[in-house]
Amino acid sequence: MSEKYWRSNGKLLLTGEYLAMEGAWALGIPLKKGQTLSVSEKRSTKPILHWTAFKPSGLWFEAVFRLSDLKILSTNNTIMANDLLKLLNYCKSHSKRFPVGEKEVSVKTKLEFNSQFGWGSSSTLVANIGEWLKINPFKIQETVFGGSGYDIACAQNNTAILYKKTKPSPTIKPIVYTPGFSNQLFFVYLGHKQKTTDSVNSFKQKATYSKKDINTISDISLKISTVDNIKEFEELIIRHEEVISNILKTPTIKHLYFNDFPGTIKSLGAWGGDFILVTSPLPENETKNYFKGKGYTTIFSWKDIVLQ
Repeated sequence: MSEKYWRSNGKLLLTGEYLAMEGAWALGIPLKKGQTLSVSEKRSTKPILHWTAFKPSGLWFEAVFRLSDLKILSTNNTIMANDLLKLLNYCKSHSKRFPVGEKEVSVKTKLEFNSQFGWGSSSTLVANIGEWLKINPFKIQETVFGGSGYDIACAQNNTAILYKKTKPSPTIKPIVYTPGFSNQLFFVYLGHKQKTTDSVNSFKQKATYSKKDINTISDISLKISTVDNIKEFEELIIRHEEVISNILKTPTIKHLYFNDFPGTIKSLGAWGGDFILVTSPLPENETKNYFKGKGYTTIFSWKDIVLQ
């Protein structure tokens, strides 16, 4: 019984949230933490697909599917099993490599980061499955989950990327991105993971934006990818927040919760609960103490999590 193995990187989107889906340039960064997937097969008179998923704290999810028709035979989480079933059905109909016949297939995934962080538990899974079954992961992502697809690109790259959703395939430009002021950049978790599909659907139903907005965010993304002056970086962040705030008709996160903080703050990903990017003029310990005093205890520096 041989075992095959794949691994993909987690991600954060520095610029372009929401409008990346509409063709704006976005700046994404891969993270040190990611997710692995391993697959093994053996002959069996009762063909099944046995799926186990682990997160850092231990077993996360388990399900057994009948291999012939992917019927769920058992699971410890019906919602997750049905979500996975949608993904497997798509893959089965689009890959000649999908396992069939008299065999027991064991798939094991291991998430290297907290599943609530929004660092790409779905995108790393899709990227790994794409490698396993030789399916375009961008097509899987677009059909099953929606979104811009930048997270798939981050999963597959070991450097920062400039990403643009184009047809028939996205435009991806790997870049070297290590700002000279990275020691003043921090990531703070707000504690409320946002579900990508819900955020995407809400944006499409409620948001109003123009071609000018898309071009403005594109311009900001491209400028941020080259700027090495923290003051200019902060000005671009503030402008980015203003544009998205107007589109979503939602106050910026700094205005809502951190108006007395001396640095700048930018929401990352879906607004309202995932991580924020912080630029701070304060020493690291004072920066962390400020946010801890507000009740936010999960704080990372740039070097802690960004893949360099």
